Amino acid sequence: EVFGGDCERFHRVRRVLNAMTFVDIGNQNDQRWQHLATSVDVLEDLLKHHCIWNAPRNGPPERIEYRDWYEALQPGRPLHFLPTVSS
Repeated sequence: EVFGGDCERFHRVRRVLNAMTFVDIGNQNDQRWQHLATSVDVLEDLLKHHCIWNAPRNGPPERIEYRDWYEALQPGRPLHFLPTVSS
């Protein structure tokens, strides 16, 4: 659950690390980025070992539902549309 139940937070961190490009040459030598990448690799191995790994989703979700849909709209009544996404 720490990583979103479906590992989505984990995959976001991985995507950022993979897309990272350094403008300043001095930042390329900063070991903290390599330490973070190593930690992400270790975490991925742990998630796989404990069978709670979920591969990243590619593409849009299969289904989006809105619970508590309003039968009628009324002026001045606040609207709340909370989606439930499944894939």
